[in-house]
Amino acid sequence: MSLLRGAPPKVIWLVVGNTSTTELLRILLAHSTAIETFITEPDTSLLTISKPRP
Repeated sequence: MSLLRGAPPKVIWLVVGNTSTTELLRILLAHSTAIETFITEPDTSLLTISKPRP
């Protein structure tokens, strides 16, 4: 199967710097609605998630 056919790959770009696995999980769970929406959108291929500022 050619990679030139079909939808482009979906990428979630995490802009969180050095962080623990626990903190990374917290960030992903905090953005779970955005991630679920991103997965279902056929035309969107990049989702950027940033670490919330304190």
